[in-house]
Amino acid sequence: MFDAGYAAAFSLGRQLCLADAEFRSALLEFRKAARSAARRLATHASVTGRTATSQDLRGRQARDGFDRLLTDAGGSRFRATLQATGVQRTARRGPRTRAQAAPTVDATALRSTLTDAGTLAVLRDAVGDELEPIAAWLARLPLLEMIPFTHLVPDPAMLPVESLRFAYTDPAWVRAAVDGALSVGVGHALDADLNALAAEVAAPPPCALLMRSDLVPHWPKIIMTAFLGERVVEPVRRMVYGHDVLMLLYP
Repeated sequence: MFDAGYAAAFSLGRQLCLADAEFRSALLEFRKAARSAARRLATHASVTGRTATSQDLRGRQARDGFDRLLTDAGGSRFRATLQATGVQRTARRGPRTRAQAAPTVDATALRSTLTDAGTLAVLRDAVGDELEPIAAWLARLPLLEMIPFTHLVPDPAMLPVESLRFAYTDPAWVRAAVDGALSVGVGHALDADLNALAAEVAAPPPCALLMRSDLVPHWPKIIMTAFLGERVVEPVRRMVYGHDVLMLLYP
């Protein structure tokens, strides 16, 4: 028997992303910022001779370079530059030559840098503003928010009237939904690699309770208590579907 559950979760993640215009726009902005930061990271060491920081990747190299020009050798370099005439500066530089081409970025080398946890941390900090709305939206999926009830209970016979069911959540199913949402707008392998910046979501609450009963609408203040040994465990999330289905997620 072929299990299509993970494929359905991936497709659902894509559909949820495409249906949310605000999230979709934020995702494209994040992807654009992440590409730019990754390319700056790949060329930074060859230009400056040192490892890039998140400040560098936010595009502050020019400002830092000007600061160094002001402070190097007590500012003598900067004063000499201001005092020299145009003819003197031209003679010092020598004949005008074609401008040096910008450093090229090798795609393989660029992708290989993303396997390092420290590099990902620098990139994640550099695109923090763009990443924040993406992380907040994805954090709703482990709590099964936005998930249609038909994806939780695909067959009504699984939850008949006046029934109670206990279940475990599948982290891999949630992972597939997250991957599906992040697949929107992926143009090449680098985009897929950069998804790692946003793909770290919390594990879903492992235990679920589903109840379909007239108790849900008619006894809304009914007390249900869960225990772990002698300790009371509070639900992470409580959700009512329709009028007579209650879902509780427990840690």
